Amino acid sequence: MHPDRKTPEKIDRWLFFIIFTLIGTLIAGSIFAFYQRQYRDFQDRVALEGQLILENQERLVNLRFDSIAADTSYLTGFHCLEIAEATGDYSGVEKDFLSFSAAKKDFDQMRFIDNSGMEIVRVNSRNGITEAVPRDELQNKSNRYYVIEGMKLSQGEIYVSPLDLNIERGEVENPRIPMIRFVSPVYVNQERVGLIVINYRASQMLESLESFGTQTQGRFLLLNREGYYLASPDDEEEWGFMYPDGKLKRYSLTDPENWKPIYSNETYLHESTDGIILSRIIRPLSRIGNDEYYWYAVNIIPKRQMTENTRSLVLQLFLLGAFLFILSAAPAWGLSKVFIRRRRLKRELYYSANYDELTSLPNRHLFNDRLEQALYHTKRYNHKGVLFFLDLDGFKSVNDRYGHERGDELLKLVGKRLKIGIRASDTVARFGGDEFVILVPVEQKFEGMKILASKLIEVISHPFALTGAEVSIGVSIGIRIFFDEDAETILNDADEAMYKAKSAGKGRYSIFGE
Repeated sequence: MHPDRKTPEKIDRWLFFIIFTLIGTLIAGSIFAFYQRQYRDFQDRVALEGQLILENQERLVNLRFDSIAADTSYLTGFHCLEIAEATGDYSGVEKDFLSFSAAKKDFDQMRFIDNSGMEIVRVNSRNGITEAVPRDELQNKSNRYYVIEGMKLSQGEIYVSPLDLNIERGEVENPRIPMIRFVSPVYVNQERVGLIVINYRASQMLESLESFGTQTQGRFLLLNREGYYLASPDDEEEWGFMYPDGKLKRYSLTDPENWKPIYSNETYLHESTDGIILSRIIRPLSRIGNDEYYWYAVNIIPKRQMTENTRSLVLQLFLLGAFLFILSAAPAWGLSKVFIRRRRLKRELYYSANYDELTSLPNRHLFNDRLEQALYHTKRYNHKGVLFFLDLDGFKSVNDRYGHERGDELLKLVGKRLKIGIRASDTVARFGGDEFVILVPVEQKFEGMKILASKLIEVISHPFALTGAEVSIGVSIGIRIFFDEDAETILNDADEAMYKAKSAGKGRYSIFGE
């Protein structure tokens, strides 16, 4: 070969090698940077999902506790208790307790306990069977802590016990039944005559919380104030404080490094090479002014789990590096897929947090936000608003006769009719069960709300065509005109007016204060 030709050939080879190396380095660096970015985005998304899930868990608990506290307060005012105290005949109380307990699937026990701590009426509900306990099997509970605490309460106050396991005749019941007791005193003629005690079976609530937690494919824990496990993937860890040999089964001892910030902060997020730890303090009684009753919801997502979830991404990036010039559209497609999935997830989480899954109407959380906005506008612009509280008449009988599927179908149709019957500026929401609320933010004419109430009663009174059946129901409506009151007072007053309408014969409306 000619010497003059040899040098250029060498230069060409070196230039090719340098360019190839630079391109290879650029591709490798870009792929690595892209992978790092994608992994961080995934890590952030997991953290965001976890935070939103913890918020949803708190809302779930708050809604359940609000409902049971309202039931407890309602039971203390049972007229049959006054009659029983006067006559000594508690058969009417027992009958009402049986009906009430049958409608509440997660009430394990309903009891009336007298001032001596003796059970006077007790209704048990297990495995779909609701029955009254014979008098000779009733027990004295004067030494139980929730009775002792209940005797200290003033009229209208509610004591909520810690979440623990049910104890019968001095021993933890087996299989274990997580239990919370709601206690409130009963007063007749300004004198306390005993206590209403509701044993709330918390199993379903805990299962719902755990199902939320598993959405991030992590390890969900529910801890009490001392760091004991109330819920854990490992059953052996749970309820250590209930057993003599379980005192060391505490997250506070297992992971003291993370327990300290979890214990000290309302929310906690820690990202490390080991994974992600998220926590949130759940205060079930915050809406009734008790911030000292709380749990810790913790979600632990190990790095191993996140790495497994990103294996497909690694494969995609490998193929991208091999065919970069041919498959130039692949990176854009991969990125758009990730971000579209992320936005979709956010929308789905927002919807699940603010709308009722069955009827697609706003739920209690979103309705409360809109009520607060309406109150702000009424004060600022000096006008009034109106709240309608609706309770379906006859829904339970439809549900009992045709089953829950037809009952759910009926609730959907009711929601559609109510939505059609109001203005676009009004809000109709499902408040829970067969209760709905309608918010009219601006109401200038007093007669307008009466017309709307009559219209709603008429709309609901028309027969509903269900699958395989045609049914008719009614609705009782409580109306509350508001200006500068607080949201809780407005809701309570509307609820009271609704019960007044129902007591007057159902299928009608009642205006609070009239």
